[in-house]
Amino acid sequence: MARFSSSCRKLAAMFLLVSPMLGCGGPQLARYDETTYQHVTFAKPEVLAVYDTFKSDPVDDAKIGDIDLKLAQIREYVAGKGSANDDMTHQVELIQGMFKKHVAERRRDGPWNDANLENHKDAISEAFDIAIKTEQAKNK
Repeated sequence: MARFSSSCRKLAAMFLLVSPMLGCGGPQLARYDETTYQHVTFAKPEVLAVYDTFKSDPVDDAKIGDIDLKLAQIREYVAGKGSANDDMTHQVELIQGMFKKHVAERRRDGPWNDANLENHKDAISEAFDIAIKTEQAKNK
């Protein structure tokens, strides 16, 4: 069995530590994606417009379905970009969950008054703003 010098062993150990970072096994940095940014920024006013309809009856199931589909498409797009994009996937999932919760509340409790509408719009707007800022903060 061959003996390696101390410097060879150190070099081999350093290679084993660095090599995963060079290949696909190392940490990945998320890159800014204009498409993700556009999807999220375009969806925000559409969601807010649907919320405005929650002050009256009946609930527009077609519009709610359109928003559900749009948010699901955005989620699939950002998730498909890989684990480096987990932060953005999480933000979109939070928006989806909030939208579903708000729709369920609206269906259960009936039309929203002005204060209820503004509270819900503020909450979903903030969630969108965080997602938008999350994408903006990425390396360009």
